[in-house]
Amino acid sequence: MLSTSASSVVALAQGGHKPCVQAFGPEQFDEQDPIFECKAKSSFFNWWYFSFCAGVFVALVILNYIQDILGWVLGFGIPCIVICLALTIFFMGTRTYRFRTHSDDRNPFIRIGQVFVRTVRYWQTNPTPYPEWRKLREFYLLRAFSNSNPMSVWWLIPQYLLFGVADVITMVGFQEFFYDQSTGELKSLGLSLYLCIFCIGSC
Repeated sequence: MLSTSASSVVALAQGGHKPCVQAFGPEQFDEQDPIFECKAKSSFFNWWYFSFCAGVFVALVILNYIQDILGWVLGFGIPCIVICLALTIFFMGTRTYRFRTHSDDRNPFIRIGQVFVRTVRYWQTNPTPYPEWRKLREFYLLRAFSNSNPMSVWWLIPQYLLFGVADVITMVGFQEFFYDQSTGELKSLGLSLYLCIFCIGSC
């Protein structure tokens, strides 16, 4: 019960933390400076995703070793210390951050509702060819399961390599796309929708 509650709190905290930080970071670059800051802004999401993957790598390799050999207390204590250090550095720069004010006073949830209404109306006037995609999918699934030849585990290596390359190419582009296409006060919400991709894919 305690472990489930702790995991739920961590998931809730990450759901509120990640999209806000991803939207707050690009806003620190001045869009009126095309020479330096616009170029730096375009590389922000690359460095963000690199840091994210590096953190996952360290957690899976080093922290798992520490937890198995030196104990769980030290394994959980190190991330706690790192988070406190990062939070301290973040608060130290409070006076230098740029904060943007938006003039649109409309409720953002009403605007989101309007987008969904327009999307439903578009789907009603332009139906998508779902039956064709369904037939195609069923054909390839049946073909895959009918082939019962044994395969080597080494066939997974090129698949994981291609998956990693595709992940780097698409996810960084998704982040920048959701940020650029969202209007002022909806940038955090747009990036949270981007993070829903991981949630749906993991289910």
